[in-house]
Amino acid sequence: GGGGISGSESWYSIHNMVAAGCARYDVLPGEWFGPGTACHVLRDLVQLHRRDLKHYADEEEQDREHATEVPVEGQHTGVTGTFPGALKVYVAPEGSIYRSDLKELLVTKKRGEENQNGVDDKGNHVKSGTKTKTAFSPSKQKEQQKQKQKENDPKYHHPLYEAPLPSLESNASIPEWNASLLILVPLRLGLKQFNASSYKVSLAHMLSFPQSVGFIGGSPRHALWFYGANSDGSKVYGLDPHTVQRAPRRRKLVPQEMASNGNHGGGGRTHEIIFSDEYLRSINCPNGSAMDMTKIDPSLALGFYCRDREDYESFEMSLKAMKEDDELKKYPALFTISDAKPDYAADLSSAMMDMMMTCSSPLQDGDMDVGNRDEDDEYIML
Repeated sequence: GGGGISGSESWYSIHNMVAAGCARYDVLPGEWFGPGTACHVLRDLVQLHRRDLKHYADEEEQDREHATEVPVEGQHTGVTGTFPGALKVYVAPEGSIYRSDLKELLVTKKRGEENQNGVDDKGNHVKSGTKTKTAFSPSKQKEQQKQKQKENDPKYHHPLYEAPLPSLESNASIPEWNASLLILVPLRLGLKQFNASSYKVSLAHMLSFPQSVGFIGGSPRHALWFYGANSDGSKVYGLDPHTVQRAPRRRKLVPQEMASNGNHGGGGRTHEIIFSDEYLRSINCPNGSAMDMTKIDPSLALGFYCRDREDYESFEMSLKAMKEDDELKKYPALFTISDAKPDYAADLSSAMMDMMMTCSSPLQDGDMDVGNRDEDDEYIML
């Protein structure tokens, strides 16, 4: 495993996982990680990995600022430079994937798109004299008008409103993503035990998606990673990663190698992990394990990997096909996809106003004769 959280080449070591769980989620060393906590810790470690890679890429860019670099496959060019390993993790809150969150996470914002009030799109103040881009094309203005009309529709703010899937033509103007995406969906499918009658078929079908990377779960105090299941949901197949083994050996880098890896000022890598064939064979589970799906723990987390925006659109189409299938639509959906997070406060105030305006008392309607009321009507039994 790696050393401390920063400056280590082993970003996903057990040490870093424990440190992240202790620092941000109050999980002490030796305590169990639930699927939800594991998802958030993985997201944090990926962000740490990206930050360090970006730091190394920025240092290399400074060394060759007068040279011309052509990005190679596996590298993504952002607003501040080029760095490899472009992967971002999205943890779906409360079983919902919001397209607005994905756009905020994966669409690169160009520099100079600040407004005239001296505040950029992130709410940060900018220096006076900063150039701004205020020109809008007619097509963009028309798109903004349509979006505004949709947002003024009362049903748009209803918590249960689910917008129709946009067509591929309407998505043609959406910018490409700046990274691949790993979607993690923590769920609890039952109270004390897994509700197999409602969820086993849907869960088994989602494992057949091309974007699926399985789900983490298992039984109490026995965590497993599941990669497949029978179509009827009777059995689920997984691997048990709990095999204690020796850590891989490390080799100290020579000064020339440290310089080529961006180790300027002693802040980079000093050792290299040796992945021998013997070690790589030891980390693979030779045999899978089958488990009755009715016996899995109700807490689990689904995972889906989308390499780009087109792959994500294919993922949405697969979910839409599930809802339209005559057999699968009998079962409840495991999670939902919406345009944006609902404004519960605004919806509550509008609902209360509707109740006050539509509610009428019998006295107002004249349906009751006040003089003929029974005396018992003056009292309310609590």
